[in-house]
Amino acid sequence: MSDRGVSDGDRARGSAGMARDDATVPASFTPWSWVEDLAVVHRTADRILRVRGKESRAWLNALLTIDLRSPAPGVARYALLLTPTGGIVSDLWVVDGAADAPEEIALVLPMALAEVVFNHLAKFHLNEEATVAFDDSIRVLTVVGPQAGDVVAGAPGTVAALSSDRLGTGGVDVWVASAEADAITERLCARARRSGGGGIVDAAWSAGRVALGVPLAGVDFDDGMSPHEAGLAGRAVSFSKGCYLGQERVARQQRQGGLRRRLVQFDIDGPENAPGGCAVRNLDGSEVGRVTSSVVGGGACTSLPALGYVNPTHAAPGVRVTLDERTARVRRVLGHDDAVAAKEASLRAGHPPQTGEGKKGIL
Repeated sequence: MSDRGVSDGDRARGSAGMARDDATVPASFTPWSWVEDLAVVHRTADRILRVRGKESRAWLNALLTIDLRSPAPGVARYALLLTPTGGIVSDLWVVDGAADAPEEIALVLPMALAEVVFNHLAKFHLNEEATVAFDDSIRVLTVVGPQAGDVVAGAPGTVAALSSDRLGTGGVDVWVASAEADAITERLCARARRSGGGGIVDAAWSAGRVALGVPLAGVDFDDGMSPHEAGLAGRAVSFSKGCYLGQERVARQQRQGGLRRRLVQFDIDGPENAPGGCAVRNLDGSEVGRVTSSVVGGGACTSLPALGYVNPTHAAPGVRVTLDERTARVRRVLGHDDAVAAKEASLRAGHPPQTGEGKKGIL
């Protein structure tokens, strides 16, 4: 990622690029503070896939997890593409075309999975009148935080401004011509700096999403996890639209529970992180899960957030675990659903999870 339009203070919050999903955060920087009060500008690595032609809306509605039967202009809608068995191929944002072009729909895809999504859609592309093609003439910027609308309002040079909510704090996705991306990024960052915000690089963005409990495709979930297991069913699944690819597993887990794992947010004691991929163990030392994302903190941090999976018996706030020999507790279960939780409660009946030292481990 280019750091044009990023202030010196913003550069100090992390290095560009994300070969792995660990983020560097100095001791003076609370990784979630910038989304609580400020507007920040982030240049995504997303890629746009355009779907055009007769019945393209019906075709996508049969493949994606949200209800696309009615257009929603001006909004980027969060959705999932699943395998036939209900695993998550990728998440994406659905953007409808103009009112006079209801069969033109754009999918905003994470760069790392864009070709995977394209190839997956091609397996089900039976409508010869619909075309699917990448549009690399557009770059996607996102402005998040409670002041995002003020930063974007009236900004010149944008192709589109779409209401979005990438981190659960509100925001606006801004589409710009690729050739103008540097200049428009700088202008938006300057607007954000007037109210104390600014631009952020990939590492700071990653720190914020981990602290806010927002999973990343390809890191925190893949085609081995279901929407319920990844905590995304309530955010990205319609339970009233009818059939779609992978629906059977999703509907069954909504009705019956039976999840093999749950994505949770951890609070790690102290300033040292637990690297992605390390084992989560109960207080008896038995492995009960894996860390997927973490934040690298500074010496002044008293705790650090991380994301990872645990088995259902340990998916409850307050459960004590160790992450690579670091003590931690489950802060919350992501995407907690009371109905599904009631189904899962039977797994813990008579076998309460650990909530402190001296309790027996449960597998």
